[in-house]
Amino acid sequence: MGTPLDELLASIHPDRTLLENDRRADEALNSFVMPGASVPNWPAFRECVTRFVCHAENVMLCLRRPMAVNPEMHFGRACWLLSKAFGPDGDKTAANIAIHGVEGGLYGVIKTLAKGLADDFSDNEIHARVSSYWNRLSVDEQIAASSEYLAKYGYLLPADVTEGSAARVRGYLPKFLEKHPFLMQRLGRIGR
Repeated sequence: MGTPLDELLASIHPDRTLLENDRRADEALNSFVMPGASVPNWPAFRECVTRFVCHAENVMLCLRRPMAVNPEMHFGRACWLLSKAFGPDGDKTAANIAIHGVEGGLYGVIKTLAKGLADDFSDNEIHARVSSYWNRLSVDEQIAASSEYLAKYGYLLPADVTEGSAARVRGYLPKFLEKHPFLMQRLGRIGR
């Protein structure tokens, strides 16, 4: 049986968080019925991305009773995800892509939304698990967890954060723990 830190790191392992959310996003993408390779206008674009975000959240959250489309909420979420992917006017950029059928057309936009949702779900899940773990610890346990993490994984971190007493890691361990699954995923890709 491992330590509480080992249990946390197992619960946020890339296979359980990053890859699982990617799998669910792919499932949502593959099960969504699109109106075609492009859409004719802004209202059709808005309706399609709104339906997709609702569909994807239902699939990714494994809801037994799917939530109904809420046009304001789901389109707002789509716009937020599109702005992360395409910049400040992401919704307009994505609409032009979907209407004109360029750069992957509507499918490319929907795929971008699916990836954004997967990333968002992963970030939220990892943050929640790390916060729950960290907030349960006493100050002495937090210090011990920092030492344990450095002993087990310090060699994987950049030298500038581990030099001396590794004060940056010790002072901001929850942030390092939130990045741990991404580090492990990158290391897993080496040699492939």
